[in-house]
Amino acid sequence: MSSYPDDAISIRKPFKGHTKPVHGVAYSPDGTLIASASADTTIQIWNSKTGLLIGKPLEGHNGPVSSVDFSPDGHHILSGSLDKTLRVWDISTQTCVWGPMKACKQFISAAYYSPDGDLIASTSEEQSVRLWDARLGESSKTLQHQGGMVRRAIFSPCGRRIATACNDKLVRVWDTASCQLVFPPLVGHKSEVWAIAYSPDGLLLASGGRDWTIRLWNAQTGTLIKGPLKGHQIGLSDLAFTPDGQTLISMSRRSLRAWNPLTGDCLWGPKYSDTILWRISISPTHPTVVHGRGPELWTRRIVSGGLALPEGLDSTPSKGDLMFTQWGSTSLAWFPDGSHFASAGEDHIIRVWNAKTGEGSIDALAHHTDSVTSIDISPTGSMLASSSQDRNICLWSLDTKTLAADPMIGHTKEITVIKFTPDGFHLISASTDRTIRVWDVQAAALLHVIKGHKGAIYSLSVDTGSSKLASGSEDGTVRVWDIQTGSVIAGPFGHDDDVLSVCWSPDGDSILTSSENTARVWSVFKGEQLLTVNHETPVRCVQYAPDSQTFLSVVDRKISICDAITGEHVRSLGHDDEVCSASFSRDGSRVASGTQDGYIHVWDAKSGKRLLGKGVDDNCEEGHSIQGNRGNDRERYYESDESVMNVSHAALRIFSFESD
Repeated sequence: MSSYPDDAISIRKPFKGHTKPVHGVAYSPDGTLIASASADTTIQIWNSKTGLLIGKPLEGHNGPVSSVDFSPDGHHILSGSLDKTLRVWDISTQTCVWGPMKACKQFISAAYYSPDGDLIASTSEEQSVRLWDARLGESSKTLQHQGGMVRRAIFSPCGRRIATACNDKLVRVWDTASCQLVFPPLVGHKSEVWAIAYSPDGLLLASGGRDWTIRLWNAQTGTLIKGPLKGHQIGLSDLAFTPDGQTLISMSRRSLRAWNPLTGDCLWGPKYSDTILWRISISPTHPTVVHGRGPELWTRRIVSGGLALPEGLDSTPSKGDLMFTQWGSTSLAWFPDGSHFASAGEDHIIRVWNAKTGEGSIDALAHHTDSVTSIDISPTGSMLASSSQDRNICLWSLDTKTLAADPMIGHTKEITVIKFTPDGFHLISASTDRTIRVWDVQAAALLHVIKGHKGAIYSLSVDTGSSKLASGSEDGTVRVWDIQTGSVIAGPFGHDDDVLSVCWSPDGDSILTSSENTARVWSVFKGEQLLTVNHETPVRCVQYAPDSQTFLSVVDRKISICDAITGEHVRSLGHDDEVCSASFSRDGSRVASGTQDGYIHVWDAKSGKRLLGKGVDDNCEEGHSIQGNRGNDRERYYESDESVMNVSHAALRIFSFESD
């Protein structure tokens, strides 16, 4: 970050002004101003150094404002809205000087100036990009797509090309003069492409999508250079290069990461937010990133190893709140008798909840120094095991709420999953270091290491006899191991991409697996595929019901329950946010799920009725698991067709980057 001056601004409190989520942010060319676009239908202009609002909100749009951009000379602001119009505003007079110009028949998703300020490109739900004369406000040309909604269209630094991100999984690069493709569409993403960014020198093009990955392309030839870069656990919403081109910042709905675009290495992250992140913009003059966070704008300083984080976030829950983590769930585990379940999240904390009332434990289990990646409860219900990105495994006494032994250390990289064997004698762990480790629970000691996978291991499942283990890996394979000897019993077999989840059937005859957009059932020892169930987005996890008649798949914002024999869809459990984890109770009567917005939900597995959680059915008990307490400010959520509005956070926040 050597291109930045030493007087970078410090972290600031959120910029308060908007009353609904911030959907777009942009720095002025000289870095002194920030413009924000909000679902409250307004655009606001801020002093980037003081955080003070300049003038009154720019009002005129009749719907949520989805996009905002400064003209290259810094004199005007361009806005696009769900009211299907574009407007251009004079910053000095704060008046609309161009528009409203109806840009399409559907809502506008994004609009940007060309580097010379002569053209404007706008995208919408229509399968095209419109080019406008920025002075006259007239539509001049159209880039016609054939494959679905165009999410984003950005000009190259020279202005002679436009790159587009589309719902058909493709990235396209167009010549602005001829409106023709420069080279064939860029193929690689497995799902919708949501974000694109040019490097400042115009040599690289970064793309990110709903498939959770980033790809780096040669912007001149369209050749894939790096990728897929993996790390995000949900789809990417935005990408931005730092002005020196040395760092690429990526954003998903609740986290930020930084990457070296030359090597593809993750430099830092994830850094989490407790509310939804929409758009990101990087200051051209200071090591600072600004992003929308719910109805807030934040600026943060970029420091070595990450972002300066905001103060005032309290991870301690209030009794009765079933908001189990500030930043979403990573794992859920039921007690054997079904009376309670435990949750773990990215706030490093493990909590225990009453499954009937939603009442939470005040005595949270806290020891890990990084995100908790997995938890499991022993068959007797007396012990809980947890793993973390800090590479430690902890064994907890649930009677005393204290560590039962010193943390078990051995893995050299992040631990992804842990499982007790059904007899309770052993604990199995897997890691991105490509190894599986078998631990003696009573002695809290390592027994042996299992090696064989050629990539990170993401999932484990132990058979009911406690003798066999199935594992799923980044290398696209499933393998079955003898737990005592570590030898391979069956496999490798599997998918064409990362195996994200595996689950042994209760009868021990088959294994259920998930990968990109499929869930599959395999005959264990024949290695034959018995069933394939296709989905539109990556299947995060799968699990058999205890009676083997159905299984669940976590897909985007829902849990899909399917017939285990035919694969036919039985019912869906819908959520307001991305589902991170889900688990059947031991008797199969209920399903617990955790979402990115920090809430736990409990469902009746047969009827699909929500028993606990945000959006509890009217005929169920009220007051359980609706709100979380952060500091002294109790939040309230109001749902509309557009979004869930958190009215206690009517603010904007800034974060800043700085080398040590």
